[in-house]
Amino acid sequence: MRVAVTTHPNPSHLVGALSAARVARRAGYEVAVVSGPGVSELIEAAGFHALTVPSMRTIDELLSARAAAGQAPAPAVPRPAGGRTSRMPAHPFITPYTGRQATEIIELLGQWRPTCVLRECTELGGYLAAESLKVPYVTVDIAPLSPCARPGAHDELNRLRAEVDLPATDDPWHPVRPFRVGLIPAAFYPAELRWSGASYYRPSAADEQKNPAGAVDVSLPDGEGPLVLMSLGMNAPRFDPRAVDLLNAAVEALGQLPVRAVVAIGSDQDPDGWGGARATNVRLESFVPQQELLPFCDLFITHGGFNGVREAIGSGVPMVTLPLFGDHPATAARLSRLGLALELNADTVTPAALRAAVTTVLRDPGYRTRAVHLRRQMRALPPLDRLAADLQSHVAAAAR
Repeated sequence: MRVAVTTHPNPSHLVGALSAARVARRAGYEVAVVSGPGVSELIEAAGFHALTVPSMRTIDELLSARAAAGQAPAPAVPRPAGGRTSRMPAHPFITPYTGRQATEIIELLGQWRPTCVLRECTELGGYLAAESLKVPYVTVDIAPLSPCARPGAHDELNRLRAEVDLPATDDPWHPVRPFRVGLIPAAFYPAELRWSGASYYRPSAADEQKNPAGAVDVSLPDGEGPLVLMSLGMNAPRFDPRAVDLLNAAVEALGQLPVRAVVAIGSDQDPDGWGGARATNVRLESFVPQQELLPFCDLFITHGGFNGVREAIGSGVPMVTLPLFGDHPATAARLSRLGLALELNADTVTPAALRAAVTTVLRDPGYRTRAVHLRRQMRALPPLDRLAADLQSHVAAAAR
């Protein structure tokens, strides 16, 4: 079987895509990874054939292009009450480049002729290519609560389908519906999103190699007290103007509490050159290997990115959330509903509010108890290697 894995060319997206690609390779399938030229070396270093989509650019490439043009480091991110900005599309995964990327992927896969397409859910070009080429497709759900059904998103999806001569669909979740690969227990999903055609798996640590540049050693802060980790992920600190304020508020708040803390300020930031707040009990790091550190933590402060949330749940760690954009607000709301986190407004949060939230979660054992309960459910999931056989069954069923 020939499996084409499609993914956006950003590290946080590559994690889920390459996990699935490794499973397919171990099963003996021929695998090609479809993404932008900026990550071709990473893909090939992982041992996969890279099919390059010229119009796919990394976050760094997009920001560099905007800087060269004298533009602000957007996309726009302030989130009004309606949950959108006027400069962003309603559909969370449709950009001005998506149609062109889909056309290029259709051409690439038309030549490579896969048996099936295995796509991470934010990458719509692979979905459109599979639909156009009449190839079965499977979706790795790396952003499970993305607002794909919010007003206007469905119309944008159908306009995109029309660009590649596909008929309209009446289902806003059509790109995910046939076979969704969940990487977290079904209980995390609201009832209306627990549909048939979804399977849930547990990736192994070996599958999730998070830092292609090599190992990062983070020593724990000295002293006693609960250990708190804060991270706004790989992307947000690069283009969200709120990131510095949130990091400052966190360092100030944690510095006033009897805790030990590690705060990741961004992979392109040097802690020695950090001009923001500092505290003796808070260690500043550029990048933090979250999977290695979270098992030792008592609390995780997060923007609500799914990779970090899933890793915290996998370690049984409760959270304080500061949702920023995309699927973050829905994820933060779901964590609050499940009793795993307290949510704060990233636009208005103060050090005092953050200090109070951290104190509440650390003092209430219910947050930890509920997080540990969901961790047990996650550990009970079948291993991701099971996907290989399920993938073959899906392709066989589609051929009937």
